[in-house]
Amino acid sequence: MNTIKVGLILPSVNVLIEPEFYKLNLKGISFYTTRVMLKKTTAEQLIRMEKDLEYASELIASVRPNVVVYACTSGSFIRGVEWDNKIIEKINIATNCPAITASFAISDALKYLNIKKIAIFTPYINEINVKEKIYFENNGFNVMNIKGMNIVDAEKLHSQTPEDIFKFIIDQDVVSEAEGVLVSCTDFRAMETIDKLEKYLDKPVVTSNQAILWWLLKTVGYKIKFKEKGLLLRKLL
Repeated sequence: MNTIKVGLILPSVNVLIEPEFYKLNLKGISFYTTRVMLKKTTAEQLIRMEKDLEYASELIASVRPNVVVYACTSGSFIRGVEWDNKIIEKINIATNCPAITASFAISDALKYLNIKKIAIFTPYINEINVKEKIYFENNGFNVMNIKGMNIVDAEKLHSQTPEDIFKFIIDQDVVSEAEGVLVSCTDFRAMETIDKLEKYLDKPVVTSNQAILWWLLKTVGYKIKFKEKGLLLRKLL
């Protein structure tokens, strides 16, 4: 079997998504990464990342990937749906292969699960949460609530444990009207607590990295049956 080459374009501070994907031991898939500069999770710096995107796309294209993901949720929704679509187009042209952003993958995943009313939880500050709410509402979802941890420092963000994330979500008590829950950010250990959250909340839970992985696997036709990591991946086949 030929190796499937997955290209990841990451914020420079992201330390989570690569080891998280490799832990899954997906035989026949190799991940190749390039980065765009991000120091803190602020709107200004998220927008600035796009300046590095063209070059990053050219770099990742040199390994001839089968599929590419811009794996930053906030960096892809920060200026809306049209901005997100332009990012996808730019990567697609540079790499000549299927391309996606984290935000688009999440939207696709929520639609696949037939979830329209969502509660969103993030590590972000309110300014970024407002942008996320607008993005998903303009993509046809009803955002019932959105709550953030008000974190801008990367080290603090990716050091939140799955237990921290679980406690933050269940303490909010704002999911009763939602059909499902979104936990946003690719540098956030939310995928490790999906099953626990789904059991506690009795609702589907979608996270950024889970949605990216789901989109990648279905796009390249990779056959695998997950017993955990949430309803989305259990329904992959």
